[in-house]
Amino acid sequence: MLKPSTLAMILAGGRVGELGVLTHYRPKSAVPFGGFARVIDFPLSNLMHSRIERIAILSQYRSYSLINHIGTGAAWDMIGRNRGISILPPFKDYENPHWYRGSADAVYQNLDFVRYHTPAEILVLSGDHIYTMDYRKMIRYHNEHNADLTAAFIQVKKTDAVARFGVAEIAEGNVDGGRLLSYEEKPDNPKGHWASLTVLCFRPEILYTILKENQRNSSYEFGRDIIPLMMAKKMNVHGYKFRGYWGYTGTVDEYWQTSMDLLGKSPVIDMEKWGIRTNLEHRGIR
Repeated sequence: MLKPSTLAMILAGGRVGELGVLTHYRPKSAVPFGGFARVIDFPLSNLMHSRIERIAILSQYRSYSLINHIGTGAAWDMIGRNRGISILPPFKDYENPHWYRGSADAVYQNLDFVRYHTPAEILVLSGDHIYTMDYRKMIRYHNEHNADLTAAFIQVKKTDAVARFGVAEIAEGNVDGGRLLSYEEKPDNPKGHWASLTVLCFRPEILYTILKENQRNSSYEFGRDIIPLMMAKKMNVHGYKFRGYWGYTGTVDEYWQTSMDLLGKSPVIDMEKWGIRTNLEHRGIR
């Protein structure tokens, strides 16, 4: 088997107070969904179907539930030569006195892991969204346009994006995407109507440089800091237009609504059709 060209890094360490007791003992990526699955099963299944088989999971908050669920990675066929799932918890050493201080800092602290695998592209994903996506199409777009960063966006009403998502304006002319004209993180008065999915494809050398530069700041988030910094430097930043279903689970209301999308004669979330894999073995279910 050839060495994978893409390294995927899943941001799965967070907790949100809006989910209340659902994340009292687990990160939001490990919250149950659909009766048998966990939220992180969606990006993991997407990666499996996209044949991206070298994955790192960045975990910090109450990791046991997540670690126990991932197991060996066999549920997603992530066992074998040049493939597998590595869980990267926070650490302290003689150079680094901090736990993960944000999503971008979590990746920065593990750049030795990234460089070891010498990827051609680095795919950074949120671990707590509900959707199905073939990442290969986005990576193909990224390489065809020689982009420094390609971020996936979905079209929303401006009123729905207020203070909730990163919002962009994307240049017209290409049905699949275009250069980012502007980007705002959770604006009160959005200029655009494309909401970020936190699906980011980077050129490795660019990511190494921009993460190191951002270490001089006091905030370390991809949406709040890295994308605006790249825009300010007039780097080649593109938006990829995603046109499928996307469910957000950041609040109890959103978690409930996304769960309701499983129901009905023609549900918009069809876990069987999407090919969602999960690990049931650690719960004694075979």
